[in-house]
Amino acid sequence: MRLQITVIKQSKDFIKFRDQVRDLLHRLEEKQTIPMVKAKLELIADIQTESWWQDITPELIEQMRRQLRDLVKFVDHQEQQIVYTNFEDKLGEIIETDVPTKQTGFSPYQYRKKVEAYIREHKNHIAIAKLKRNIPLTDADLLSLEELLFNAEAVKSRERFEEVYGKNLSLKCFWC
Repeated sequence: MRLQITVIKQSKDFIKFRDQVRDLLHRLEEKQTIPMVKAKLELIADIQTESWWQDITPELIEQMRRQLRDLVKFVDHQEQQIVYTNFEDKLGEIIETDVPTKQTGFSPYQYRKKVEAYIREHKNHIAIAKLKRNIPLTDADLLSLEELLFNAEAVKSRERFEEVYGKNLSLKCFWC
């Protein structure tokens, strides 16, 4: 409901609530062995993409909520705060509005997905292919891998990469 309100009011909190929904869906996506979740995996993956949120409306958010509300119970509770409410969902007068497109929020889950997808797209790069096959890298391989990664738009910067993955990451872990 708060997400719908931020869309209607064009609030800056939209990004925060959107990322909370995407992070929740990421944790739900890990429960693929549950048949109810497996049946909705395509929708769950779609909602986590940037394009799904481009022309978002309160009605689309309501449709998403109704389709996924029965699955939220499968998310691990240790990471989730319990919120008690006592209200009725009512959708008031509908007013068309533009959703802000400026992306300032940051989600480590979404960042990891982007980086890992980028690395998979470049799996034929010599250094990545060597890592995948457990072949030692030369200094030249390491330099070309750093150039490939840290100049990519998906990775953004070395600092962001190290913030999410740590400074001493073995890139081999992407293939584990």
